Amino acid sequence: METYIWLAIAIISVIVEVTTSGLAAIWFAPAALLSMVLAIFKVPISVQIPVFVIVSAVLMLLFYKKVKDNIDKKSEKTNIDALIGKEAVAEEDLLPRSVGRVKVGGISWSAYISADAQPVMKGEYVKVLAIDGVKLRVEKLDIKEKEEVNS
Repeated sequence: METYIWLAIAIISVIVEVTTSGLAAIWFAPAALLSMVLAIFKVPISVQIPVFVIVSAVLMLLFYKKVKDNIDKKSEKTNIDALIGKEAVAEEDLLPRSVGRVKVGGISWSAYISADAQPVMKGEYVKVLAIDGVKLRVEKLDIKEKEEVNS
């Protein structure tokens, strides 16, 4: 019976890991499989559980930082996240507490400025600060900033 419980724990931990991206459960699968082997050889549950806990903890301590760093290196900004920091041009006037349009990379987006920001007139350049839902939060670029962004 214990063999099936350990197998279920291993399968569930793999499923949880596949459905999340936080390295939350991968450590439990090898530990559960080792405990399952112990159960097959009739090692008492009082040994299986500590082995599971210790192996999980050791795997996590040894590999978490390395695996996390490796994932972070491979991840790049894609799609909408790549817009943050980009320069855009106002297609409409952007006034505090209202939504207008800006063009970034040839695509028109809804955009707004913060309530205390200076208005942006049509044709002026802005910098994308953040993405809130489907709207871009932008700020006006003066000529000096625009030259720095382009260089």
